Amino acid sequence: MKILKIKKGKRNTYEIFLEKETITIYDTVLLKYELLLKKSISEKELEEIKQENNFYEYYEKCLKYLNHKMRTTKEIKEYLKKENTPKIIQEKIIEKLKQNQFLDDDKYLECFINDSLKLSIDGPLKIKRKLLDLGIEEEKIENSLQKIEETRWQEKIKSIIAKKVSANHKDSEKNLKLKLKNYFYTIGYKKEQIEEEISKIHLDHSEILKKEEEKLRRKLERKYNGKELEFQIKKRLFQKGFLKEEIDG
Repeated sequence: MKILKIKKGKRNTYEIFLEKETITIYDTVLLKYELLLKKSISEKELEEIKQENNFYEYYEKCLKYLNHKMRTTKEIKEYLKKENTPKIIQEKIIEKLKQNQFLDDDKYLECFINDSLKLSIDGPLKIKRKLLDLGIEEEKIENSLQKIEETRWQEKIKSIIAKKVSANHKDSEKNLKLKLKNYFYTIGYKKEQIEEEISKIHLDHSEILKKEEEKLRRKLERKYNGKELEFQIKKRLFQKGFLKEEIDG
């Protein structure tokens, strides 16, 4: 089959004009089969070229996908399935990506943990959950997390507590501590990491108590009066976590 013309296509592709058809192939395939030096190719060779080009078509898609951000092997596998990539070339693509250092789960793990420490409030348990979901081996995650000094986590915990205390305008000390515990569990901190710092919280919430009492009074005086009103106000303040001596004081 004669090669009539070869024309540069978009990006890193070439159009090959043959007697019966025109195909578009990647430059890697063009060079591999030395098509610039040939005047004709066999049917068998043409089929090999098409198969090879099919591989590079999906390979280039992966490179484009990786261009936005680092990915794990699991993410690439899921992407290839989503793109209906033939199973016969999926592992071959992944292997080539690794050989060319476009895919490196160990490097991803390192970068993910560093970014999480610098840019997020996530604790070690949440970081671990995210990495497990991304297909990183549990043992490798544990080894990396163990290298982080405990003071790094404590600094993050102190910073979060300081912001929450500063922003608190309605919760009693008891309720605030309870909310903080639940919050820290949600963002992935261990019980032993947070209890000591939370125990150090001591609020002077006389202003908060006064505001809550005024708010309750406005709400309840439509329904109660006299001693019953005072009882209902104190009961609700107690339910909100304020101490009896604070309420009575």
